[in-house]
Amino acid sequence: AHNQGTNTVRRPGLRRTMAALTLLMLQALLMLQTASALADRKLLFGTNPPATQVPVILDMDANYDDTLALLYVAKNPLFDLRAITTSGAGFATHHGGPANMLKLLSFLGIEGVPVSFGPPESLSPVTTFPLQWRIEIDLFYENEGFPEAETPMSMYDSPALIAKTLRASSTKVAVVVTGPATNVAIALRDDPSLLSKISAFYMMGSNYGGGPNNVYDWQMLFNGVHGSCSEDALAHSFTPGSYPLNSAALGYPQDQHVEFVEGTGPLPNRTATRPGCRGVDLSAAGDTEWNVFLDALAWHVVSRMVAEADDPPMFYALATGASETMAVTIADFEAGTATMGDAALAGFVNRLAASFLFAGEAKWWDAATVVSLAELISGYDDGAGTSDSGVCTEWSATDGFAVSLTWNANADADNKLPYGSVVPKPAIGPAASFCVAGSSDNMQAAFWATLAGQTPETHSKVADPSIWLANA
Repeated sequence: AHNQGTNTVRRPGLRRTMAALTLLMLQALLMLQTASALADRKLLFGTNPPATQVPVILDMDANYDDTLALLYVAKNPLFDLRAITTSGAGFATHHGGPANMLKLLSFLGIEGVPVSFGPPESLSPVTTFPLQWRIEIDLFYENEGFPEAETPMSMYDSPALIAKTLRASSTKVAVVVTGPATNVAIALRDDPSLLSKISAFYMMGSNYGGGPNNVYDWQMLFNGVHGSCSEDALAHSFTPGSYPLNSAALGYPQDQHVEFVEGTGPLPNRTATRPGCRGVDLSAAGDTEWNVFLDALAWHVVSRMVAEADDPPMFYALATGASETMAVTIADFEAGTATMGDAALAGFVNRLAASFLFAGEAKWWDAATVVSLAELISGYDDGAGTSDSGVCTEWSATDGFAVSLTWNANADADNKLPYGSVVPKPAIGPAASFCVAGSSDNMQAAFWATLAGQTPETHSKVADPSIWLANA
């Protein structure tokens, strides 16, 4: 406006224009700030030059601890994450797991890493994780409200994506398996030559070396019905129907029947089933670990493939003895996330821990596996003997082991169930090192430093490029 004597002439168009320009400037500033924040986050996920990053495939079942493992791999500049191949027969649901991991990558500012669906059934489908747990982790991710990722889901299933990724790499690739080994077993069985493209396997699984069994009878229940363990993989899909499964048809005592409903008496015969898991109380008689138990045949296939290869990759495994003292606690997570500069990520990690603990037994299984791998690559740990400074404080080396595929319904506390056990068998191969004892303090120190963007050199360099960056 301007004055003409006592009259005032107003120019609403100019005011509107100035307001619009101000709004545009604010929007542009906000976009710059958002882009800068995203760029900062992306910079944290890969600061090493590509030539010094170790290519890795993360084959996982999208569990809570798989999520922690993914966060570490993504944040550690040592790793060049080539693919995430999810298992359809592991913890997460077949449909939910890969979608959740793809959205998580996008939340982390990572696009372009392929994520795939795995076959919904294992090679030896005796059991699945309790359905309730599988639903709960889907709900956890749904409630996080992550937007859809820009990167589309891979068109390949997980075994095919593993094969494609290995064939495309000019250097050997480390393969980390933190769920059942179904995907890797199928890929190798279809094309054994893929072994020449792999620098090392690191498997999370087994209770090798006398570690505790972690498969329990109560985990086979869903709403009081034994529905997680299958008598016949082709007869049903592990999900209890409208009526409880029937144990009376097999002549078990009344106190083990599950088909009685108060006020109605016994229900008509539905499906014959033995109590527990195929008649075995796994809390008393189990001698295994969940990842092996979910697909014992897959572990057998992978181990025999490595044993019979002309130039086998290294084989490492983190057994239950290593994670026995690695319980997840809210106090540890609150202390660890307090060191992180990314408030959104810290909040997500704390909510993840709370949900993880709600599901039951919660340990750092898969996160410990990838931190240990970083120590092996960096030369901080030689994968042998004992140490006070690393994730693995004791390694057990062997020149051969076997995975039992034998079921014994008469197993008890004195005569353990053989199925899913991994035991030494000298000279049959493969040469392997099992991490049988570990340190939660050492593992968490490296884990939280990496999530805070301060990965120590002892966990972020390639000590021997001739192994980890060898031409494939």
